[in-house]
Amino acid sequence: MEKVFKYVGVFVAVVMISFLVLYSNNDIGINKVNIEKDARSSQKISDDWQVVKDTTELISAMVFYNERLSNHIYSIYVNRPGPSFGYFFRGGGSIGEGIIEFYINGYNERAFISMNR
Repeated sequence: MEKVFKYVGVFVAVVMISFLVLYSNNDIGINKVNIEKDARSSQKISDDWQVVKDTTELISAMVFYNERLSNHIYSIYVNRPGPSFGYFFRGGGSIGEGIIEFYINGYNERAFISMNR
């Protein structure tokens, strides 16, 4: 019985150390389901703003806008290749006139963002 507790204790310690290493290396990101919530929180976007978004396995692009279409904010998240989990904030801000092309080195996808009245 003592051996079982010993093995379980070692297993738990290894899992915790692995989690801490991943977390400290910034390899644990935001779950796909929570990207919008994270963007609203981190960029201080009101809950009453509308959102248009698209998320693939590599990139998530969102445009938030108010009811009158007078103000807007975009957010880009990427899912890093390799041993990382979740999506990571890559950029965001306000859109001027025209179209913004968001291309990230090492990714085969692009996001085109525009806010037209």
